[in-house]
Amino acid sequence: TLANGSGTITTQGALSYGVYAQSIGGGGGAGGFAAGGSIGLDGKAESTVGGGAGGAGGQGGLVTLTNDGLIATKGAGSVAMFAQSVGGGGGAGGFAVGAGLSAQAGAASDAVGGSGGAGGDGGLVSIITNGHVQTEGANAAAIFAQSVGGGGGKGGFSVGASASQADSASSIVGGTGGDGGLGGDVSVENGADGSVATLGALSYAVFAQSVGGGGGAGGFTAGGALSLEGNANSTIGAGEGAGGGAGGIVSVSNAGSIGTAGDGSVAVFAQSIGGGGGAGGFAAGGGLSAQGGAASSNVGGAGGDGGAGGTVAITNAGAIQTEGANATAIFAQSVGGGGGQGGFSVGAAGAQAESASNVVGGTGGDGGDGGNVTIASSQGGQIVTLGDFSYAVFAQSVGAGGGSGGFVAGGAVGLDGGASSTI
Repeated sequence: TLANGSGTITTQGALSYGVYAQSIGGGGGAGGFAAGGSIGLDGKAESTVGGGAGGAGGQGGLVTLTNDGLIATKGAGSVAMFAQSVGGGGGAGGFAVGAGLSAQAGAASDAVGGSGGAGGDGGLVSIITNGHVQTEGANAAAIFAQSVGGGGGKGGFSVGASASQADSASSIVGGTGGDGGLGGDVSVENGADGSVATLGALSYAVFAQSVGGGGGAGGFTAGGALSLEGNANSTIGAGEGAGGGAGGIVSVSNAGSIGTAGDGSVAVFAQSIGGGGGAGGFAAGGGLSAQGGAASSNVGGAGGDGGAGGTVAITNAGAIQTEGANATAIFAQSVGGGGGQGGFSVGAAGAQAESASNVVGGTGGDGGDGGNVTIASSQGGQIVTLGDFSYAVFAQSVGAGGGSGGFVAGGAVGLDGGASSTI
């Protein structure tokens, strides 16, 4: 929290900040990997291995700025008031590698990748000014307020195999990705005595944004089962991608004056974006038996759903004006996050006897919805553009596209028995 009463804060150089306030959550720790195996000369060999889960990211804290004085910058690329809250990223899941080997009896291998940790939520960001905030250089921002959710951790991959003289079975599962953190709410208020201005080109008088974190990708899987005289069964399931975090509410209210003088500038930019869904992991595996039957089942991980864009609301009882060409007085947008891509799947089975293969690609995740966008200008409020090719008001809500499904490839071969392949 920072409050500027009647004081004056100024910077002269390029790429400078008048006020910089930020809160960042710590990242989650990665899960530990696991590797192991079992060998049996006369008896069965069984191996079970699981990777550790990633830790969750910490939440970004509350960031508040108030101003009743003067905050100004003169250099290019500078920001007069910068306020940001960022959630920490989730830790990646640990990978798992396991195997079982038996010379005479059966063998089994079970390996599971660790799940990714969830991303931390971005915190509330609030800026209230009743004073004067100004930038003079190009590519500058008078007020920058942003909250960002942390990205989810990636699921751990998993690899395993089993081989034996008798029956052999392998079960391999990839870790799921961690959910993306929520974007926090962002509020900017310019009071009746407040003025916010940028003089340079390609600048923002007010930039307010909330962004949900992207979902973590699912862990891939690879493995198989081999039997010389018995049956061989391989089951492979890739990790699912996690959902993206929703964007928070973004609100901007103006009772004073907000203006830009340069070309390509935006007086009020307000946006909420949902995080994209994580991609599903791929799956690859097979079963092979020299004398018995073989079965292989492979499923690609599903893509995570995209997060919804949050509500964007702008109210104006004062004056919002741009003077340059290709400028925008109000840009208000809510965008849903795209769905994650489904993981591909490849598998096969081969045997002297009957053989069966079932291969399924991962489904794509759903796209996130765009949120409500509202703009209200009361009686006496003014929204003016003076330059050519400019927008007084641009308002948009966009739902995102879903993720594509994963491709598949597979087959089955039986030398003396039947062969069945389902894709």
